[in-house]
Amino acid sequence: MKRLIFILVISSHSFSDQIIEKFQAANARYNDSDYNKAIQLYEEIVSENWQSGYLYYNLGNSYFRAGMVGQSIWAYNKALKLSPRFDNIEYNLEIANTKIKDRVTLPPEFFFVDFYVQLKNYYTFFEWLFLCGLIVFLSAGFFMLSKVLILNSNVVRRLILILSFSAFVLHLIAFDIFLEYSKETHGIIIFDDVHAFSGPFQGESTRLFTLNEGTRVSVLQNQGSWVEIVLLSGEKAWIPIEKIKVI
Repeated sequence: MKRLIFILVISSHSFSDQIIEKFQAANARYNDSDYNKAIQLYEEIVSENWQSGYLYYNLGNSYFRAGMVGQSIWAYNKALKLSPRFDNIEYNLEIANTKIKDRVTLPPEFFFVDFYVQLKNYYTFFEWLFLCGLIVFLSAGFFMLSKVLILNSNVVRRLILILSFSAFVLHLIAFDIFLEYSKETHGIIIFDDVHAFSGPFQGESTRLFTLNEGTRVSVLQNQGSWVEIVLLSGEKAWIPIEKIKVI
């Protein structure tokens, strides 16, 4: 595993001095191989509702070093969602995934599907929205200039068409991401030998299968202390809510 990178992109308006000190203290505990204490400090920062890909990345590294594979996979996925272009996250996530027992490996996607998924995940949802707004602004700006300055050349018209089409495509991608976030929630199993049941209750006759630490599932609904999940294979089941962490 690559060495932990102690980088946190912050500004004086986003992180208080207390949070910075706690983050630095967590880094120091990690350097001293006191991973449990580092986890405690990073989790305290998370509980303050501070969101950063670097924070979850460091937390994931601490979990992994402490032997908590499921927790590390959850933290890396959170980090990747916030900082999709931070290569170290994906690298470490792949290493953590190899530790999953009975790991299910999906067949490779069709080339164009794989390309689209990688393109969609290259930016966060809010970055896609910013790009949409920027392209729309440029399209409107060139259109207004063409009317005010009477710029009716073929080059200007083609540029406006290209920008308009680009804005349309970007809005489709952003809308697809919005639907994905609003319709489907994913979670990571954080314990080994988690029994899955046919309903929100326990019993030998209702046990369907066992899940391993680090398994990624889709979350359908909560009912009391239970959560309904669906596997990649399409199988549905219920597990205790404390056995899973939502990404």
